[in-house]
Amino acid sequence: MKARPFPGLSTVLRDLPDDRKGGDDRRDFALGASCAAPNAEPNAEVAKPPAGARAEPAQAPPVSPHPSPSQPPSQSSSRGRAPAGSEKRIHTRFDKAFLVVIGSELFGDTHAIARNISTGGILVEMSYAPPLGSQVTVHFRNLHEDGRLDEIVARAEVKHHHYLNFTGGRESDSARAVGLRFFEFLDSSASDSANSADGKSDHTATARAVLH
Repeated sequence: MKARPFPGLSTVLRDLPDDRKGGDDRRDFALGASCAAPNAEPNAEVAKPPAGARAEPAQAPPVSPHPSPSQPPSQSSSRGRAPAGSEKRIHTRFDKAFLVVIGSELFGDTHAIARNISTGGILVEMSYAPPLGSQVTVHFRNLHEDGRLDEIVARAEVKHHHYLNFTGGRESDSARAVGLRFFEFLDSSASDSANSADGKSDHTATARAVLH
């Protein structure tokens, strides 16, 4: 027995009742008929990947091991370079505040606060600033309980003036610091004997050691 061919889409739409030929009902019925037809050919073929083909995931772009000129240099590349404001002193500093006496031919003896002392120089906080290039004496004194006084006397040159708290007013005078460079140490025993002989303070006694 020969199989009866399935009616085409146009035949199905023609045989529909009048109340089923419009709107969504007609479209839904036509789609159902097309899906049910065993010999129906699609209007357009969809391209399909060949059998056994695998879709490869998207890969990120490769990263170059060498940074571009626009990128900042890495930390490792700057380790060998010294920063612009690096420390240039060659002597170890003793960061401790203590009292010293500064002797000057112009201003006499004045108490000052010593800071950042080293074998090459010292920074002292004073109420005045001796002229740059002038020479002063720095007296380091230690008083024992029995009344004995140990003293180290150094001659120094005024190299720098600093304002520790500059505000533009008169109160900035009390926050002034002076950078001194040592150039020799004096024998305190010789200085004491000279002072007792002539009865006046003279800190230009015999030099004990020259640093520079």
